[in-house]
Amino acid sequence: MYKTKIIDFLKLLNPLQIEELDLFIGSEYHNRGSMRTDTIALFQVLKQYYPDFLHDDLDREKVYKTLFPDKKPLKGKLEKTISELHRLTKEFLLVQSYQNSEDQFQKSMDWARILKDLKGADNYAFQIEKIEKTFFNNTNLSAEYYYKKFRFEYEKFDWLTFSNNAKEDVNLPNTFTSLFDFFEVYRLELSNFLLLQKKLTNFEISSLLLQSFDYEFEFVDAKNNVIYDINRRINHLLRANTPEVVQFYELLDLLQKNEHVLTPDILRDYYVYLRNICTILVNGGDEQMNTVLHQIQRDNIRLGYLYLNEKLPVFTLVNITRTAIRAGNIEWALEFIEDHKDRLIDNIDSPDYYLVNKALCLFALGKYEETLDLLPQHSPNVIYHLIARRTEIMCYYELGSDLLNYKVDAFKIYIWRASSKFLSESVQEANKAFVNLLFQLMSTTKGDKSRLELLNKRLESKEEVVELTWLRAKIKEKM
Repeated sequence: MYKTKIIDFLKLLNPLQIEELDLFIGSEYHNRGSMRTDTIALFQVLKQYYPDFLHDDLDREKVYKTLFPDKKPLKGKLEKTISELHRLTKEFLLVQSYQNSEDQFQKSMDWARILKDLKGADNYAFQIEKIEKTFFNNTNLSAEYYYKKFRFEYEKFDWLTFSNNAKEDVNLPNTFTSLFDFFEVYRLELSNFLLLQKKLTNFEISSLLLQSFDYEFEFVDAKNNVIYDINRRINHLLRANTPEVVQFYELLDLLQKNEHVLTPDILRDYYVYLRNICTILVNGGDEQMNTVLHQIQRDNIRLGYLYLNEKLPVFTLVNITRTAIRAGNIEWALEFIEDHKDRLIDNIDSPDYYLVNKALCLFALGKYEETLDLLPQHSPNVIYHLIARRTEIMCYYELGSDLLNYKVDAFKIYIWRASSKFLSESVQEANKAFVNLLFQLMSTTKGDKSRLELLNKRLESKEEVVELTWLRAKIKEKM
């Protein structure tokens, strides 16, 4: 019996669920059929071997003799008992899921339908009124809110059609309005997710689906549906090749003004969209987005959205640091790094995270010698190690050091050989582009305009290259 579905099922349950399943199977209300005694006995046999269910006594023949000691073997009898126990277990999990659910709206709607089935018109009307007051007060807005609103308005419509006296609208206008709100909110939400995924992953989109992105639904009033308005604005940002900075600030302002009515989860998701869109544009060379991204990050810090258990992931810290530097807010970055040096999350406890982030600020201030003093030679985190080595190379370039060629060669070997086993292809290519372009820059004479223009074209044509802003500035310096 080791590979039966019921054993696979029981392995997934925790000890408390096993005990409650015992009570469920023993209940005459839930288990009242002709196989009641057999299923109870089978569960008691299996329960002994929870959670591993590895024992010689679980052999099918032994289990059969235990359950039916005085009966001749009947083909399929054990299988039927196993199947019935499996059905009861599924029913138990469904009942438990419903009882433990935090979705009070679903329970309230189910109770209303029960009252309707019982022909309790007055009680049903009271329950419907209670649902409306409890769940639809224009707070805790999310896509789910509009889905529930449609279900609620349709329930009212369904009830009124039973007593249709041709003297009222049977709630059809409200049902249509809620349907349009629900449909458009979800269409835009899914469209936005797909458009963002398309920027990160290469896959085909059908022409029909592409047409739906340009579709504007005229039956939804953005003034009365803030979720629709926000999703629509995000959609416009994702569809634009070069969105205007003002669009980001308008959306940020809209989010801030509606913080009190949006659910924390949906607000967090909207900020994720904003950060991702800005990051994609910044990585593509749109430097004006640095200021926007910096403001969004600062706002998210205020709301606590970038923390995990009040601590900051080390990758989030370096993203915040580099964005603040590019936005020209280095002093703020230094203060932020100091405030968070003891509030970082990683599977390896290391001072390198603090040192590398501070070194980035000092490099931006032109304090190259001090930067070199801070940079660790080895870091347990590979991304931080790459940042440290690139920053070291850039320091030696700025200082005109004789060690520059040696450091660049060492970094090239690391990227081409040692790191190929654990770095993703995109990270490798971005770092290889940095090395190749830097080599060409080092071998180019100052004032060689034609060669420098060619080098600049190569830089801008690269889809992925780290330290893009710095390389761009160094090419410009030599022109």
